[in-house]
This record gives sequence, C-alpha cells and structure tokens, in this order.
Amino acid sequence: MDGSSSTDPDGDNLTYQWTLSSKPAGSNASLSSTTAAKPTLVADVAGEYVVQLIVSDGKLSSAASNVKVTATATPMAVTSTSFTNGGVIPIEYVATAKGGNNTSPALSIANVPVGTKYLAIVMDDETSPDCGTGSAACVHWGVFNLPPDHLTIAQGENLGALSGVVLGTAYNGQPGYQGPNPPSNHVYKITVYALGSGATAVPASPVPTYTRSTFEAAYGSVIVGQFTWTGRYPN
Repeated sequence: MDGSSSTDPDGDNLTYQWTLSSKPAGSNASLSSTTAAKPTLVADVAGEYVVQLIVSDGKLSSAASNVKVTATATPMAVTSTSFTNGGVIPIEYVATAKGGNNTSPALSIANVPVGTKYLAIVMDDETSPDCGTGSAACVHWGVFNLPPDHLTIAQGENLGALSGVVLGTAYNGQPGYQGPNPPSNHVYKITVYALGSGATAVPASPVPTYTRSTFEAAYGSVIVGQFTWTGRYPN
C-alpha cells in the first residue's frame, strides 16, 4: 500500500491512519504499520483483504479510502506412488485380515497455502450400507498436528513419532493406519487438510476419532486448503 502521493494544499505535514478492516476467515495477517506512508501486508490465506486509509493534516481528515486486495493461491495437491487416484488399492495397503500388510500409503503434498500451521490426514470409507456418510463413515486413518513442512510421507512411515503429532482411532478401536477390510467393493477417501494460522492443535486426549465430515465440521473455519486422493478395494 502507498499513501505517499497524498498532498495538502497548504503544504502541511500529513499523517496516515491505515486499518485492515476485513480479511478472510482463518487469517492472522496484519499491517506492518498503521501509520507509515507505505505499510506492507503479507496475505496468509487466499481471499479478499480490505485496507482503509485516512489521511490528516492535523486539522482535517480525508474521507476513508478503501483498497481491496485479493490473494490467490495455486490449489493444494496430493499425489501418491502407492496407487493411482481412483485406482485399486494394492494388497500391501490392505488389512492383514484380508491378507495384506496393513501398510500406510506414501503421500506427497504440494502447494500448501502460506501461513499453514498444521496438516491433517483423514481416511474414511463412506460406502453404504456397511459404512455411511457424515459421522457414520468408517475411519481408517487419522493424523493430526503434522508440521506444514512435512510434505513427503513415506510408505509405512510412523508419523506418530513426530513431535506433537496425534494419531486418531480407527473404526476398529486401534490407533494409526488401519487398511481396507471390506465385505465387498468399497471406496476409500484420503483427504489431506491444511489448517491456517488461527488453528489450535488437536488434543491427544481423549484420542480423536474424526471422519472427513466431522473433522470439517469441527475445523472448517481454519481449513485453508485440502485435497482428496481416492482408492478402491477390492476392485
């Protein structure tokens, strides 16, 4: 922002009063100065920011002038070398009860929004009638409070060993990754969420159990990006 082109017909010194009057939900952005001629604003969440300026010569003040700043971002993306998006989940990632190794898949996360405080992963099965939508979905993986720079997740990685990370409970009461174990063809959705600077850590107690729907209901106001990778099993 730049208010230095403001002039006074009497040549009086001018003062500036800047206000960040609105910003997107989840943003903690602020102006570098409220009185400088050229303050800066670093957007931490995509969306519209409105900045107001009032200039004064000490006797009279100008009408408020509003500037709208729209911050855009490349959409967050997730890829996996374990299986294709929408493809069949290989036996290695399936529950041991189905002859699998119960190994969590590899994930690569890109374009995390600026200002992201935490990443979270929720994998659930929303296939009826065995599972369902909303809170009725069957949870297979929940990882919370991941640091935003942990963008490459190895196959079978023990994410619970990372400082501050909380593993949620799955449909069978066990923590961590629990692979597909369906009676018939089911679809599994892995969503990676970016939580903005206003987010608080997911508490470790009681141990969280979130479906994608219930997580979004609880943290929707601070979710600043997300991407879903889908797999099918057995075909």
